[in-house]
Amino acid sequence: MRLNIQCPSEMRNAYARRGRRAPPCLAKGVFVLCGMLLLSGCGVPAKTAHYDRIQYPIYAATRVDVGFMYEAWCGEDRGMFAPRDFRCFTPFALIDLPVAIVFDTVTLPYDAYLYSHNRRAASFWKQAFETGVLPADKSSDSYFAKGEWLDQIIFNGIQGTPPPSKEVIDYIIDLSFKHGHSVYWWSYYSPLKSLACYQSLSTEQAERIYLWAADQLERVPVFSTQTLLELLLALPAMTDAFLDELGQSTNEWVLMSLLQSKRTSLTVKTDLISRLLDSPNWKARLMVAANPHVTPDQLMRLASDRNSEVSKRALSNASATEDVLWEFAKNGDRIVRHWVVRHPKATDEMIDYCRQQTE
Repeated sequence: MRLNIQCPSEMRNAYARRGRRAPPCLAKGVFVLCGMLLLSGCGVPAKTAHYDRIQYPIYAATRVDVGFMYEAWCGEDRGMFAPRDFRCFTPFALIDLPVAIVFDTVTLPYDAYLYSHNRRAASFWKQAFETGVLPADKSSDSYFAKGEWLDQIIFNGIQGTPPPSKEVIDYIIDLSFKHGHSVYWWSYYSPLKSLACYQSLSTEQAERIYLWAADQLERVPVFSTQTLLELLLALPAMTDAFLDELGQSTNEWVLMSLLQSKRTSLTVKTDLISRLLDSPNWKARLMVAANPHVTPDQLMRLASDRNSEVSKRALSNASATEDVLWEFAKNGDRIVRHWVVRHPKATDEMIDYCRQQTE
């Protein structure tokens, strides 16, 4: 049977208007190209996904394919999955290898320029941390957010000796805000994470990062940015006056970070629990349900919560009394009643009631 591969309708119409038929080789070429892209390995996609964040981009796609095949057949067991488990993907790497070689050869001039730029970026930050003065370079703004390899250089500079100067720290903060570096901050060597754990951070710098992160959370709620707030509150640079000022904030993410902080007083935490108890944010209610300072009456108000995680955390709280369990048994669903039955404080009468309601 002969396989008839047709061109897209727009291409056929264009040739029809000219009174000619579309050449079959063109359609076959498009078909083969699409097939190569679908069957290709991970070398080319891995390079193009974070092109400007690769430290050594010269022939990076080729090295990924060759390295994958080497690890699959000659690598040692290092974790949960053995290298032999990935040998079935070797044909995809073989198909991608010639595509990767061509792609790397075509992009070689740009890769050489990018590698030279990365070397200048590494040299810029090493000199800044060693001398404490920012080198004069018009392209210094582009020497940031280049990948984990550069983040590690900045991380080692912040945590190393001699300690970085105030000028260098302020410049890192400015670049973090400019590049929106919160997107990458969960990296182990992230500059923002390094600064949040830097014990010599000044009060002005710590408060500046905290307020910026709180503003980012109001726009895009991200759990990693909330953790950044909690790390900053543990720094000695945070003054009690600033914590009292944060307690008057209307930003729920700020209130949640204060509730988790060990430096917050019991009086302030009690006030925060009452303010976050009816919050539309389920994460705030989850923190309230897990807090050891919550009262049984406040836990009973969470019995009608439709989020099962909030109910589970409330029942696990040490402040949960028999009255609290009865309230959850009457207002909860099937899953909540199952947790009530398994609770160590559940009475026989309570267990019989939950089973009757479940039936």
